[in-house]
Amino acid sequence: MSKYFLFALIIHSWLHCSAQKKHTINVKINVPGCSHMPVKSVKILPDSIELVALQTKHLQVEILPDNATNKKVTWATTNTQVAQVDSFGMVTAKNAGTAFIIATADDGNISDSVLVSVKQLVTDLDQQYLNQINIYPNPINNKNLLCIESNYSSKIIISSISGKILISDCCDKKSCYIDIKNLSSGQYIIRVQNEKYNINKTLIIN
Repeated sequence: MSKYFLFALIIHSWLHCSAQKKHTINVKINVPGCSHMPVKSVKILPDSIELVALQTKHLQVEILPDNATNKKVTWATTNTQVAQVDSFGMVTAKNAGTAFIIATADDGNISDSVLVSVKQLVTDLDQQYLNQINIYPNPINNKNLLCIESNYSSKIIISSISGKILISDCCDKKSCYIDIKNLSSGQYIIRVQNEKYNINKTLIIN
C-alpha cells in the first residue's frame, strides 16, 4: 500500500467523521413585553382612618408603576385586638385603641402602612355605667398610685395604646389603688370589667 493511498484514506475518514458531528447553536430571542417589571412603590388609601368598634372599612392600594408584573399585596395588622384585616384589605374594628394596617408587595417586599384609630361604641347604658366609674388623678402627675372607684368589684386592665397589657389587677372593693410606678409618661387605655359592664377610659401619665 503506497503512502499516497494511506494518506487519502486518512483524509476520507476525517471528512466522514466531521460530517457526522452535530453542532448546537444557542439563539436568544427577546420578546417585547415579556420582561419582568418590579414594583417600585406601594400606597394605601386613605392614609389614616378612624372607626367605631365593629365598624368596617375597605382600604385601597396603589401600586406603581402601572405596568408592574406582580401587583399582589399581603395585608397585616400590628394589633388584632384593635383592628383586623383580611386578604382583600377589609378592616374590621374590634376594640378601642390604635393599630397599623400594613400592605406589603409580594414582589420586592415594598410596603406601606396606615394608622387605624378605634373608638369604643358607647350606648346610653354604657354612658350610665361610665358615670359610675371614677379614676383619679387623671392626668396623673408625680404619683405612683391611681385610685379607681366603681359600684362593683372589677378587674382592672391597663394597656398601651397598641394593645399590650401592662397591668392586670382585681379591685374587690368599691374603691382601690393601682400601683403605676413602673409606667412611663404617656397615654394608656384603662379597662374596668365586671358583671355589669366593660368600659374603657384613657389614662394620661405626665
